[in-house]
Amino acid sequence: MRRIKGTFKAQIIRNGKVIDEFEFPNMVVREGRNFLLKVGISNEATQTDWYVGLIGADVTLADTDTASSALGTGGSYQEVTAYDETARPQYQSVFDSNRVTNQDNQATFNINDSVTVYGAFVTSTSGKNDNTGVLLCAGKFDTPKNLSSGDVLNIVYSIYS
Repeated sequence: MRRIKGTFKAQIIRNGKVIDEFEFPNMVVREGRNFLLKVGISNEATQTDWYVGLIGADVTLADTDTASSALGTGGSYQEVTAYDETARPQYQSVFDSNRVTNQDNQATFNINDSVTVYGAFVTSTSGKNDNTGVLLCAGKFDTPKNLSSGDVLNIVYSIYS
């Protein structure tokens, strides 16, 4: 049986130079899979925009993670909000050969403080620390990334079955 899955690709830029590039898997959580079924098959939900956020805690990701349990100021992901953008960057994707990706319009975070980032997630709400939407997926880096003010973190997410 094939499952919905995806990959994140990230790039860290410091002083105009790429200092790190890496790829990491993710988990499309139950809440996200159920939402996709409700939109695509049963019409119980309407299509939504998606947004990319950053994980700031060394958490163990679980299929049962939800926006209300993982996001927000009290959520287990301890979302990183130390970036210049006023909201989470929108996941602006296109369908491309059996996958959906934002390869041509990556999510960009202009870091404005010293932070440690553990991974990334995709959710249906744009507000930093908002936990009211749907959590689609989350993934953790192999090793945490220590970022400084002025660094740029670019995230590409591709989802496929």
